[in-house]
Amino acid sequence: MSRIELAKQISKKAGEMIMEIYKNSEKNHIHSKDHTEIVTDLDKEIDLMIRSKITEVFPEDDLVTEESENLDNVGNIVWYVDPIDGTDNFVWNIPCFCVSIAFGDEDEILGGVIYDPIQDELFEAEKGHGAKMNGQNIKVSKRSLSNLQMRGFGRGYEKKYQEQNLKLHMQLNAMYEKQRNLGSAAIMLAYVSCGRLDLVTLTGTKPWDSAAGSILVKEAGGIVTNFKGGSWLVNDDNIIASNSTDHEACIRITKNIV
Repeated sequence: MSRIELAKQISKKAGEMIMEIYKNSEKNHIHSKDHTEIVTDLDKEIDLMIRSKITEVFPEDDLVTEESENLDNVGNIVWYVDPIDGTDNFVWNIPCFCVSIAFGDEDEILGGVIYDPIQDELFEAEKGHGAKMNGQNIKVSKRSLSNLQMRGFGRGYEKKYQEQNLKLHMQLNAMYEKQRNLGSAAIMLAYVSCGRLDLVTLTGTKPWDSAAGSILVKEAGGIVTNFKGGSWLVNDDNIIASNSTDHEACIRITKNIV
């Protein structure tokens, strides 16, 4: 089994687990994390399931997940996993959350999957093979006028990321009249890949938030950089992903934020 097929299979299983609890929320338990973040028992259960499936098929691969420590194995492939991206939405019964799974080597992300169990939408991309949603090829939008574009945005929980996002928001308001924070970084990146959003800016992003979305956008014909305009790397704590038309104009603003 290939890594991309395993990622798709695991994400669907995780989606089933999510929907079972989403319909019976009293079965879930909520715990506090740092910086006002929360985690649920289900996050941890899905994390354990995903880790066990990956290590069963690819025992030498390393894993970086939101809810557990790195395995630090000897292989040169690393998986980046967020069992529920959009946990706040999930807990408050807002139907916008997903499973995000990606893998790559020390140089770049090679493949990724984002699964939205509410909409039953499976986004997938593998380097050199394009991007798909539910098996159909997808592309970024072609909208070019900023007042006709929709910007997605999100921020980390730490104070510095909130401050960065506020500065960014104030300066980009003049460019983008239409803006949304959907509460899930991965879903917003997936939406850039299929043309629902035209550009996304994220501060305080983590590898598991953006790895799968980054390759989706690239393989769908978009551009992904950090706020300085350099190639986005998994350890960057900010990201811009777009259909490319206003990317450089956005960087002229973001490069002064960080």
